[in-house]
Amino acid sequence: FMFIAINRIFVKDEFKKEWEERFKRRKRLVEKKKGFRKMEVLKPLEGNDYLVVTYWETKEDFLNWVNSEDFKEAHKDSPPSEFFLKQNEFSIYELLYESG
Repeated sequence: FMFIAINRIFVKDEFKKEWEERFKRRKRLVEKKKGFRKMEVLKPLEGNDYLVVTYWETKEDFLNWVNSEDFKEAHKDSPPSEFFLKQNEFSIYELLYESG
């Protein structure tokens, strides 16, 4: 069993490079949380929607992260709203099948 959280972030063209740089400089607090497996950040080849995909052992581990002081600390220096075309879209999944 694995729990996956996906945040689709719509970044305006003129802020893509700066958003990417800010993401690379992040505090990396999530990597230290219980149950965290990995993170993937997918850059669009076309369009404006980046995907931030995190993998967790359980949903509870993810919820503990979201409700933690580390989460607040990690997001307190978020980019201003003018970076974005619209509100993020968030979705959650349970791994059904994995190959490889």
